[in-house]
Amino acid sequence: MKTVAVIVPSFAIEYSLEFLSGIYDFFNDKDVRVLVAHSRFFNDSIGTFNYQYLTVFNLLKSEQIDLIICASGMYTSSMSKVEFAEVLKKYTNKPIISVALSFDFENCYNIVQKNNCDEILYEIVNHLKTKHGCKKIAFLSANSLESEDGKQRYAAFVKAVEKCGVEFSKEDEIDGKFVYAIAKAELEKKYKKKEEVKFDALIAANDGMALAAIDHFKTLGIKIPDQVKVIGFDNSSSSRLSNPRLSSVSQNIYGQGFKAGELAIDILEGKKVEKNKIVELDILYRQSCGCVPKITPEPMYIDKFGKGQIEGSLEGLNNSYSDTIQEKYNIISFMDIVKSSNTIRQFYYDLPYIIDNINMENIQIVFYKEPVFLDPEEDFCVPENAELKMFYDSKTKNKNMLDDEIFNPSKILFSEKYLSDTNGVHIIQPIFSGEINYGYCICKINTKKFVDYGVHLKIFINAISQAYEYTHQLLLTEKLKSENLDLNAVSRTDELTKILNRRGFKELGQRAIDLAQEKLQPVVVIFGDMDGLKTINDTYGHEMGDKAIKLQAKVLSKAFRTDDIVGRLSGDEFGIIAVGMGVERINDVKEKVAALNEQISKENDLPFTLSISLGGVDLQSSSNLKRLLSEADKKLYVEKQIKHAKRR
Repeated sequence: MKTVAVIVPSFAIEYSLEFLSGIYDFFNDKDVRVLVAHSRFFNDSIGTFNYQYLTVFNLLKSEQIDLIICASGMYTSSMSKVEFAEVLKKYTNKPIISVALSFDFENCYNIVQKNNCDEILYEIVNHLKTKHGCKKIAFLSANSLESEDGKQRYAAFVKAVEKCGVEFSKEDEIDGKFVYAIAKAELEKKYKKKEEVKFDALIAANDGMALAAIDHFKTLGIKIPDQVKVIGFDNSSSSRLSNPRLSSVSQNIYGQGFKAGELAIDILEGKKVEKNKIVELDILYRQSCGCVPKITPEPMYIDKFGKGQIEGSLEGLNNSYSDTIQEKYNIISFMDIVKSSNTIRQFYYDLPYIIDNINMENIQIVFYKEPVFLDPEEDFCVPENAELKMFYDSKTKNKNMLDDEIFNPSKILFSEKYLSDTNGVHIIQPIFSGEINYGYCICKINTKKFVDYGVHLKIFINAISQAYEYTHQLLLTEKLKSENLDLNAVSRTDELTKILNRRGFKELGQRAIDLAQEKLQPVVVIFGDMDGLKTINDTYGHEMGDKAIKLQAKVLSKAFRTDDIVGRLSGDEFGIIAVGMGVERINDVKEKVAALNEQISKENDLPFTLSISLGGVDLQSSSNLKRLLSEADKKLYVEKQIKHAKRR
């Protein structure tokens, strides 16, 4: 099966989302495997360790990748075209499709906009002058970034105002660096009062900055479009859903992604193709410049590929609100799941819940044989040895934790055993924490919600990195032994029985399970509930009831080994963790406890015989102590029912 890699710098930028939407829709029904990577920007100053994402550039050199599609134009916001060309040249052993930037080196194909920016900006400025009577226009630029798009749009604007005879003052050129927050901060600094805004229209080099202008002008009491007309650039989804809806220039970004997919298939099939594909710009006049009345809903916008989007409908807004609430709930639920996955093996148990919660079809987690310490000034060298640590497929319910599939990621990224024939769209995500890179995961996705996947995967890699370190420390040092000597610590000891209290049992118990599972030792977790304690209290008084609880704790401590963990969880409830014991021995344990109950009851002249119901489980379904106790409680309930039936 052919594999196409797609590289974008971020899932949190609307250009990326429109572009990836086109990619997703084109490849959704094709017998091709697509691997999407968000690399972050070069020279990124936002996240201290974001440089770790750039390792995907090296991973995608793998022999398993047949063709690369790159959203090249986006990268020039942080580096020059010449610098980025050096990055892409490293991949010339396979076809490259560059989008929004044109390169002429071997094996590179380009999807670029028609070079009619001068024509488009002239039409916009002339429209503002002749239709709306605008006399002075401001411009929100991104000139400081040295971006090709930014420079081209600003230069075209300057030519347009000169040609149309419209006033433009250099003082009304505000640099917002293509970012909403930066543009808004610059506008707030420059225009503190309504009276300071001397222009009657503003054009922005992208939609995010245009929306920042609208929001700031609203706070100053300036009415849009009555007092200031605003036009953006890019036709992002925000522009189509804003209030007022933003007039903008469509680059047909969705179409760029779709065309990239078409071109990729033609190249892979060996067809003769042109080196350059052209996508035209188109102006969409909406409410923010006064062309569409606010009370008139816009019609459904249909792009050239038949994909529609309802703009401003009540149904669309309600659906959007419901989706947002559900997405927030899913994130909270997902965080709860991974928070409890404190070891690598627990992650293995939790993979089905993780996959279902974040709408993925399958996931593979790959660790390098040794973690890589990566300095931001160093180039990442992909280790030759990696292992597929775990894999889960939600369709087949195939789940495996492996230690034997070793491969070289420079040759193979996807498991040949489990994912050799999996088509569809996947995301590759480096697994790292700080300067340490542990490996990567690849997941097949079921929707186009790349922002959600970006958030989920960030949470996921943080949690699995911590689990990796915790597991590693468990195997290096058996702290449990020394901590078991400290069972008399006040905070961990039950005052009545002198065994572990609930807190001590949970702390030491979970650590014992974690250590045992990484050593592949069997473990049984037992939940116990005394029989008839209420009757004892009612008949003989609470002092006798307390004595019964103390003697029951003594029985359990005597029935189990000194290395087993015994604790009182509540009034008449007990927990036991027996490392090295198999679940098949639970009946033997029950008989031993019953015999000791009779013996100690006689030795202490009790007017009754101690009795306790026990339910036990092993680690087949989980290694989380809370879940295991809950499962053991269900087994205990069955035993209680049997005892009640016998008494009748």
